[in-house]
Amino acid sequence: MTIPLPAVDITQNWCVHTDNKKYLFRYYLLYWDYEYYISQLQKSLGGQDIIIHDGVTYVVTFLEYSTKANPRRVALSFRSTHPELFGYVLIKAVS
Repeated sequence: MTIPLPAVDITQNWCVHTDNKKYLFRYYLLYWDYEYYISQLQKSLGGQDIIIHDGVTYVVTFLEYSTKANPRRVALSFRSTHPELFGYVLIKAVS
């Protein structure tokens, strides 16, 4: 089995490979109601979707999610590689 490159694994794969978890400072999963998720969604100066959670700015990456579906709940996988105030969040519909 090939281990994915850390940058691709951390920013694009829902489940980070065990060997790449050592690069993560934060890595946790939360479930939010869709309405709350939408209320937390912001735009960065560069136009990217971001969520600021616990003082950390996370760039949003969508996985298994359709804006047309309007699910009741979403799962958010937060991860960052440094104790700095930046990271990634992957999102998918759960109901």
